[in-house]
Amino acid sequence: MSAPASTQSTDKRTDQEIKSHHDLEYTYSLDVDPALIKKIMRKIDIHLMLPLWIIFALGFLDRINLGNVAVLGIIPELKLGGNGLNIALQVFFVPYILLDIPSNIVLKKVRPSTWISILAFLWGIVCMCQGFVKNKAGLIACRFFLGIFEAGFVPGCAYLMSMYYRRHDFQKRFSLFWVAGLVAGAFGGLLAYALYHLSGLSGYSGWRWIFIIEGLLSIAVSLPAKFLIADWPEDAKFLTTEEKKILQQIQSADVGGGAQMNRLNKAAWKRVLTDWKLLVGSMIYIGITVSGYATALFIPSIVRAIGLAIQVGVGNIGGIIASNIFVSTQAPRYFVGYGVALAMLLFSGIMSTLFAIGLTMENKSRVEGKRDDRLQLEENILNNMGDDDPRFRFTL
Repeated sequence: MSAPASTQSTDKRTDQEIKSHHDLEYTYSLDVDPALIKKIMRKIDIHLMLPLWIIFALGFLDRINLGNVAVLGIIPELKLGGNGLNIALQVFFVPYILLDIPSNIVLKKVRPSTWISILAFLWGIVCMCQGFVKNKAGLIACRFFLGIFEAGFVPGCAYLMSMYYRRHDFQKRFSLFWVAGLVAGAFGGLLAYALYHLSGLSGYSGWRWIFIIEGLLSIAVSLPAKFLIADWPEDAKFLTTEEKKILQQIQSADVGGGAQMNRLNKAAWKRVLTDWKLLVGSMIYIGITVSGYATALFIPSIVRAIGLAIQVGVGNIGGIIASNIFVSTQAPRYFVGYGVALAMLLFSGIMSTLFAIGLTMENKSRVEGKRDDRLQLEENILNNMGDDDPRFRFTL
């Protein structure tokens, strides 16, 4: 038996509704004073960006400090000869990669300020523990747990920031966020050198004090972070009621009523895991992080061997590759290491170009109405399609 006409009209989109979506441009067309929007963005920068930036800088420092102590006595003391150092470096990335998604699921269930501060506190503890290890096994175990606790930080920050910033604003802020890693990489060696002069204090080697002090810094910042980091926009105490309303309006206008995915059901998982944009984006990320992490983790050894200038990058998935491409037997030129890093940067550039072309073509298809068949879907399905919603436009 066919459904009543009244039921069909509520479940399906009419031809007129579909037609009305053609050639729509979803821009910031709200009647809001730009000065007021800038004021709101400044508040968010102070209460959200600044605390996250500081924590990330310290977290990145804890992540790469093993590279700094590699030339300060840890290798002979813990008997890390051969590939011991490489194993200790790469074991960090195993949980770091696998736990990104689970961590963000937890973040959605609790307050971001609580979860992020807990992660920072725990990785600070683990970083300190590296200063007390007695052998290679102890160091590898610490690096593994460091990867567990740092895994959720960057994706959690990205998700939280996306709740406050429009897409173009988010791109700028997230680029600035990554500068924290560059700063940590640039000054991490200088800080390590300074802390190394504590060698002999309380009977500990200088490299141990580097882990201990840098871990303490993360712990010290994590405690006030619980009260300094902003939670969800609707709970932001630093915004007035009117400012919260305006923020909600500009966020809604940014996506044009599309790109919602608030229910993590089976269909949503399938849509996410089969999204070509995520696959290509991951390939771009790997290409960048191979060269970035390779230099961030191994540059102290390379400086000692051939005195090259420091080049620091950031990332995560490519860290496993990066942990294995600079080997001591190839010093001082490291042909394989630099060759792989250069090739991966080229690969990243190619994938970025294809990514931009793909998004441009997809936007064109949506403007021409080639995706409007999706508008015939039931309301609850359409409103959980994420950026597959035909009303959504990608930004380049």
